[in-house]
Amino acid sequence: VRISMLESEARKRNFSRIEEMLGVVRQAGAQDEVHASGLIRLMSVWPEPAKERVLLDVLRNGGPLVRAAAAEALMPPLSAGAVDALVASAQDPVRLVRIKAASTLLRHFSAAVPADLARPLAKARGEYISSLMVRPDLWSSHVAMGTYFLEQKDAKSALLSFRAASKIDPSAVEPHVNASIAHAVLGDQDAAESELKEALRLDPHNAAALFNMGLLRNQQARPDEAVSYFKEAIRRDPFMAQAAYNIAVTLSGKSPREAALWAKRAYETFPDAKNGYTLAYYLKQDGDWDGAVSVLNALTTKYPSNVDAYLLLGEIHEKRGNPLEARKVYRKALDAPGIPAMERVKIEKRLKKLE
Repeated sequence: VRISMLESEARKRNFSRIEEMLGVVRQAGAQDEVHASGLIRLMSVWPEPAKERVLLDVLRNGGPLVRAAAAEALMPPLSAGAVDALVASAQDPVRLVRIKAASTLLRHFSAAVPADLARPLAKARGEYISSLMVRPDLWSSHVAMGTYFLEQKDAKSALLSFRAASKIDPSAVEPHVNASIAHAVLGDQDAAESELKEALRLDPHNAAALFNMGLLRNQQARPDEAVSYFKEAIRRDPFMAQAAYNIAVTLSGKSPREAALWAKRAYETFPDAKNGYTLAYYLKQDGDWDGAVSVLNALTTKYPSNVDAYLLLGEIHEKRGNPLEARKVYRKALDAPGIPAMERVKIEKRLKKLE
């Protein structure tokens, strides 16, 4: 009953009890695979640093369905531990787990693969690609293949797959939206616009098509139209944080206050490090330094390796004439795990100026 209640809340995107959800997944990972794997998939849309530790635990110790769900739910930035666990899972005895691990590695990890792991990863990759086209008579299979090509920076092959999907079902909207992305990657804005117009002809209320048309209008230096499309996308999908983020960026030069309001909406909808930093930045631009400090303090606690948050927080304290607080921020950053060497140099320079 408890896990069913948590699943119900997660479907509504109510993650106020995410720590409890993570605890249930850890406990149920090997016993109640169906519900645990379902809860993992629902939680995958929510940014929560503590989530990775639980996913790695059940990826090693859960049942096959749970291991597969955990492999798929790991999101960037992938830690070294996550990469190691996914590489190991790409050699799992269960094919579904291997496919999901390979999929996540292909989407989110670009570093060179060690020679001793090249063969098992190549095998898992082959299984993943084959799984995409198990049903070539379905348009969705071709969209999945095209998406894979896009992730591999092969926009031309992606277009061929999206066109094949449209031939199978001319009424499907997703192939046109994805084809517009491929055309944009190739630098053909006219073709991208044509695909989006067709998508919106088929479904005038499609949030993804509206959002991508907004992006295109921004590229075409038509910001007012872009904002209109982004707002309509949010009206159709209130959880589309990236549309609110883009409204904030688009309006920032004209109205810092409006930019801050939309950045706040993006952060409340999807409270990750990027949206949090953007909110703090625009609050600072609008003169709400207390609000910016509050957001940045929360960010540096939740994401201790977020260098940009430390730098902005320290800058605010410096400009307020409070070098003591700025020094505390910079020292906290230097003590934080996972700060790259080049970024440490920046922080040390800031700190040296104040001592």
